[in-house]
Formats: sequence, C-alpha cells, structure tokens
Amino acid sequence: MHSAYRSTPPPAIAAAELSEAPVVKDNCGYDPVLRRWFIFNGKFWDSSDKYAPYPFLDRAMDDMFPQGYSSQFFYRVFRLLKGCLNISVNPYITGFTTFTNGMLNTETGELLEPDREKYIPWGVPYDYVPTAQCPGVQEFLLQCASGDTETVQVLRAFMRGLLTDGWKLNRFLEIVGPGFTGKTAFVHLCHLLVGDDNMGIEFSYRTSNSDFSLATLYKRKLVEFNFGPNRAMGMRNLEALTSGKGFTFRRKYEKQAGPVIFTGMVITTEDKYVVYTDKIRERKLAIRFDNVVPVGKERYLLPEFEAEIEGVASWVLAMDPKKANQLLSGAAPTGRKAVPAGQVGRAYKPH
Repeated sequence: MHSAYRSTPPPAIAAAELSEAPVVKDNCGYDPVLRRWFIFNGKFWDSSDKYAPYPFLDRAMDDMFPQGYSSQFFYRVFRLLKGCLNISVNPYITGFTTFTNGMLNTETGELLEPDREKYIPWGVPYDYVPTAQCPGVQEFLLQCASGDTETVQVLRAFMRGLLTDGWKLNRFLEIVGPGFTGKTAFVHLCHLLVGDDNMGIEFSYRTSNSDFSLATLYKRKLVEFNFGPNRAMGMRNLEALTSGKGFTFRRKYEKQAGPVIFTGMVITTEDKYVVYTDKIRERKLAIRFDNVVPVGKERYLLPEFEAEIEGVASWVLAMDPKKANQLLSGAAPTGRKAVPAGQVGRAYKPH
C-alpha cells in the first residue's frame, strides 16, 4: 500500500476491475453462506487465515494504481470484493481426498491433478504413496485390541472414514478402558492422519449457547470430544455433531449463517462407559482397550507413527468401502484374545 496517491476511481468500480485481475480471480474467493474468505493454495481452498487475500489484492492494486492509493481506499475495495468473488466451497464432496502430491479419486485409486473448480476445502499434509506400508501401526492396533483382528478392522474402517465420507454414517467412536492401554495414542494416530488443520477439540464448559463453539469445528475432519463440567451442554454438542442435520453457524461479531453439516467424525475416550441420551446411544460405536502397559514399559510412539503415516493412509484407503461401512454401521466387537502386556506404547501430545 502507498500513502501518497492521486485520484482513484470509486471503490465499487475498482472492486469490479480487481475481481477480474488473474492474481485475485485465480487465488481468492468468498463464500457468502459461511461468510469466509478462501484461498486456493494449489491443492485445495483454505480458510485458515482470514487475512490471506491481502497480499493478492495488494499486488493487483499496485499494478492497477501505480500512482498509489490510501489504506482507507484499500479496505473499502476489500469489503466490496466480497460480492464480486463469490464461490461455494463444497465440504460435502465425496470420492476425493487431497494429498500434497495430488488429488486422489478414492473410488478408482487414480491420483489426479488438483482441481480448483471442485472447491474442496481441506487436504492432508503428506503424499499419497500407494506402496507405503505400516507394519508398526498394525502391530500397535492389534495389541490395543488384545489380538482381536475384527476390532482392528473396525479401527481401520474408522480411519478410512476420516479420509473419505465416514461422516455420512452419523457415528462416533467411543474407546473405553483403563489408563495406559493405547487410547490416547490412537487419538494421536488419527490426528496425524488428518493433519493439524483438520483436527479439533471440544471441551464442554459453557453454560450458555454453544453455537460459537460448534462453528469452530464445522470443517474439521476429526474432533476429540471431552465432556467438561457442563455435561448437559456436552450432550447437546455431541448430538449436533453426529446428527447429520446441521447446526447454526455463528461467530462473534458476525451475522448468523448456516445451518451447516459437520463433515468430520468424532472420537471420545473414557475410563468407563458413559450414559448417553437415547439419540446419541444409537450413534455410538464402542470399542474396549484392556491391554494395560506395565509402569516403566511405556514408549513414545509419535515418531513411529509419523514415519509410517503415508503407509497408514494407503492401508486404510485400500479397505473395501462396503465392508468399512458395514463395520461402522453395525455393533463393534470388543477385544477377546490376550497378548503379553507391555507391548502397547503410550503417545504424548507434543508441545
């Protein structure tokens, strides 16, 4: 921006002209339903930074107004651009997952070039490598499940749902068991699978309307749900996230939008089974971890998970979609076979 400037056209005319500038038109878009700016980062449409359009707009205005312009003129044009660059992001699109090396068609297994016209608003932070393997992670899951292979397949189906359209089934995963059984480690494995930008945490402590809290989770692919002091509000939030009917999209100091449908999956870990409402109980997929690690034999597993995350993605996406949906829709088994204790590691969230 320039402080010294001569005459500039009316902001409305400038906004209309700027909306046709390639540097702005090809990279920026505003969704009027969500009331958010999106930037196409070469892979998908990203809304993590509301100030991201500024550099593109500044560059185009420098070219259009070499004589300079005021900061007030810049912000007026920026506000008017919302009506000129309307897009409709599609968080409900299925059949495609965006990786750093391309866009995967999950139905055919074909890796394609990213397509900005599909308006996909999320992606994972690693490459798709179909030949990658994850023997360590598979062994970890088998030990968590006390050797029960069917339970491992349910966990695999859940992770596949994170990368595809598992949210359509309106199910959430509840892992129950004592401490040091791998519950937290599995949550962090799922966290790595979707990436930091697609992970959310809900802790129900509010005593009033929770729409502001839910609005921060609308485009997350995984939500770790924790019941806080306000258990009634926690039940309401969990029901809204898993209903498939949508919830009000509301942010402070912004007009209400929506409703929007949560397109992610929810996981919760508990030491004992939780008493849910009837509606929520029907959506619960319960898994039990009982293989306790003796004190002193814990392992820090995050580096091992990170080294195999491409293999994990390849392994879960190779699962038959019909079988995965059947496992997520039906009753989950619990581990039965016993294996020697001390094999399951414990992962800690990095600071």
